[in-house]
Amino acid sequence: MAVLQEQVAGGVGGRINLRYVAVAVLALAIGVGVTLGVKSLVAASDPGPARIASMGWDEYVEMSQNRWIAQVNATRGEDLVAFYRNTFLAQAGEIQAQRAEAQVEHLTNQQWAKIRVAQAQRGQDMVHFGYGSGR
Repeated sequence: MAVLQEQVAGGVGGRINLRYVAVAVLALAIGVGVTLGVKSLVAASDPGPARIASMGWDEYVEMSQNRWIAQVNATRGEDLVAFYRNTFLAQAGEIQAQRAEAQVEHLTNQQWAKIRVAQAQRGQDMVHFGYGSGR
């Protein structure tokens, strides 16, 4: 029992543990840092009329630059579209003409098959009924 009393009394008695001192110093440093940081934020976020005017002017200049860049890019884009469109339309015109020719040939071949069948039938009918024999 005497050992427990010495340990309990020794922590409270007069001996200061170094861990407590280190934690206290660290807490004090953090508190000072936070205080200085908050103070600098409050000072920076409270602009005067001159700062407000300069902030507005900077934003206006940035907006004007962005508009100018967008206009230049749009103009370049339109020029490129016109340049490539003419080449593409020439190629597309050739392709469309080839497709039209192929489709005409395909449909003609389909119709010719039907016409040939009809002509063959007529020929057989002419033979069967003796067309042109003078009967």
